Amino acid sequence: MYTKLVILLFAMSTHMLYAQSHETRFKVSDNPSLIIHASNGRIEVKGTEGLDEIVVRCIKKRFWNAKYVALDEIDKITAEATDEGVKITENTSGRLFYQLSYEVEVPINTSLELRTSAKDIVINDISGEVNAETNGGDIVIDLEKVQHGTVAKTSGGKIEAKVPLTGLDLQLEANDIEADLHEFKGDVHESKLTGRTYLVSGKMNGGGPKIDFHTAGGEIILLFNN
Repeated sequence: MYTKLVILLFAMSTHMLYAQSHETRFKVSDNPSLIIHASNGRIEVKGTEGLDEIVVRCIKKRFWNAKYVALDEIDKITAEATDEGVKITENTSGRLFYQLSYEVEVPINTSLELRTSAKDIVINDISGEVNAETNGGDIVIDLEKVQHGTVAKTSGGKIEAKVPLTGLDLQLEANDIEADLHEFKGDVHESKLTGRTYLVSGKMNGGGPKIDFHTAGGEIILLFNN
C-alpha cells in the first residue's frame, strides 16, 4: 500500500511539473492577424470578445514528457510581433527530437493563417478570415460567427465545421460530404459507384462569405446552427 502511494504521489507531482503554463503575450491592433507555421504539432485557436492581445501557450513534447514553455526558450521558433499581428514560424532544418504544439487565445476578429504538417487544427469563435492547412490531421472549425472567407485543406484528414444558417458561398471537395443544404443553388456531384457526395459548389441562402474546404482522403461534415 505504501509503495503504491509513493508511486501515485510521484506521478501526480510529475504531472503538475509539466502542466506549468508559460504564456507569451503580444499587444495587437484593432484588426489583428496571426500566422503560425508549425512543423509537426497541433494548433488550437480560440477567439475571445474584447481581448486586445494574442496569448500563446507552447507545449513541447518529447517522447512521453510534455510541458509548457515560453516561445523564447525554443531556438527553433521565430516569433515576430507587429502592430497588425503576430507571426510564429519553426525552423525545420536539421532533425527535430521534439514536437511543438500551440494553444492560442486571440481577439474574435483575428485573421488566421495556420499550417502544420501532421496534426490537427482546431478553431473556435473566430469572425476573421481563416486559412488553415494540415497534411495529415483533421481540421475542426466553429464558424458560427463567420464574416469573412474560410479556406481549409487537409491531405488525409477530416474537416468538420459548425456553420450558421445564413448566406454562404460553398466550395467543398472530399471523398464524402455530409451537409443538409438549405436554399441551395449550384452543383452537387455524387459518385455513381458509392452514391456519396464528393463535390458541392454554389450558394446557400443567397450566398455570402466563401467556405472553401478540400480534403484528399477524408470527409467534410457541415453542422448547421438552427
